[in-house]
Parts: sequence; structure tokens; C-alpha cells
Amino acid sequence: MKIKILTDDVNVSEKLSSSLTPDEHNKSDEISIIKVDRQFSALKYDYQAEILILLFLSEKNYSQAFQIGKEISLINKAPFIFISRQLSDDDFNKLLLSRPNYQINYPFEPVTLERLIAMIKAKRNRQLTLSKHIQSDSNSKIWLTLKKGEYEGVKIMDIVMVRASDHYLVMKVRNRPKAIVFKGTLTRFFQEELNDYSFFFMLSRSYIINLKLVFRISDNQVFVGEERLTIPKQRKEELIRVLFKH
Repeated sequence: MKIKILTDDVNVSEKLSSSLTPDEHNKSDEISIIKVDRQFSALKYDYQAEILILLFLSEKNYSQAFQIGKEISLINKAPFIFISRQLSDDDFNKLLLSRPNYQINYPFEPVTLERLIAMIKAKRNRQLTLSKHIQSDSNSKIWLTLKKGEYEGVKIMDIVMVRASDHYLVMKVRNRPKAIVFKGTLTRFFQEELNDYSFFFMLSRSYIINLKLVFRISDNQVFVGEERLTIPKQRKEELIRVLFKH
């Protein structure tokens, strides 16, 4: 599998690359590192990669990184991983415009990236990318771990929204008076469970909404199910654009 890293920090990228060095289990991997300068344009670049990683550690380069991310999302179908230091809420909302498949905060244990790439390979090998008719299947379910030994299945189409609350997630489901509460982080839940369903939208660092259940947008508010949520200013244009596709 061809993996390309676009970066503003070659030294860190080389260390990460060495942790992914092919062994007897993944001899076919090819990892290349491309240093990004001010003249770099993703639109002029020939990727030919099966996994793309954007690794930007300098805050002064974030604007360029987000722009490259937007360009990548327009021209590239390969899974796209964004790695940076902890982002502010404002920068996080800007990052969402580029629609990365996965996001990791630096620093992290090398095994984190290794496991993520292994998961991407597994999805590819099992052909888990869902076609449109599967995405619209109202019987598709995800299973939530409520506590040890207790699980609950939820139909994908019945999920109204998911809200982050400290180390827990709060899920509102159609026709259920009580929300479902379970441990997790919003970004990871979106990446691992909902990323293949195009009708889920990450409204902010705190909310995921089901676009199929949105019935009104008024000024800076979106109405989904029985919920009324504030739309971050940086996300409104993207929300409307994506919403009109559904």
C-alpha cells in the first residue's frame, strides 16, 4: 500500500515513517514524505497514494494545511489523515471544511497511527465502503457498549444527533424519550462508526447531526428532530452545501 505524508516537519515525519517501516506482515507498504513549502499546491500534485497523511505541527502553517486539505477532498478519494497539535475550536471548525477521514492530535504513541492504518487496510480489504443503497438502508445498525456486558443496537437512520459531554457521548434517537449515554469521544465515534454514512455531519467539536432529519435552518440555528442547535459561523456554508445533496 502506498502511503504519502505531506508535512511541514520532515524530522517528525521520518520518525513516524520509521515506526511504520514494512516488516514481514506488510512488506508491500511504500511510504514517501513530501516537504510542503509556500508554493505547494495540492491541485498540481500527482498523489497516486492509497493513504494520504497531512502532518502540520507549526500553527503558522495551519491556514495552508487547511487549504491543502480542501483541495485534497476535491481531487482525492484515498483516506485522508490530518495530524496536528491540539487545535483551537476556531481552527478545528476550519479543519472540518476539508472533511478529513481521520484526525489525530500530536504528540501520540506511534502505535496509534499504526493501528489506524491497519484499520483502514482492513476496511479496504473487506470492501466496507458502503454503496448508496446500503447507506440508505433503514435496517443498518450500530452497536453501542453501555457498560461491561451491556450493549444496545441502534438503527442508523434513527440517530438524530450525538453530543459530547466530558468523557461520554449523549445520543438522541427517534421515538425514544431518553437519550443513550455511553463512553467515547465524538471525533473517534464519527470516524469509526459514522464516517461511511454521508448523511451524518460534524457540526462542531461537540455535535454530530443526521442531515436526513434536518427540517429547518434559521439564521445561525439548525433544527433537527426536536433539537435546536447553534451553527458555528465557519460551518454554515458547508452545512447548507452538504444539506442540499440530501
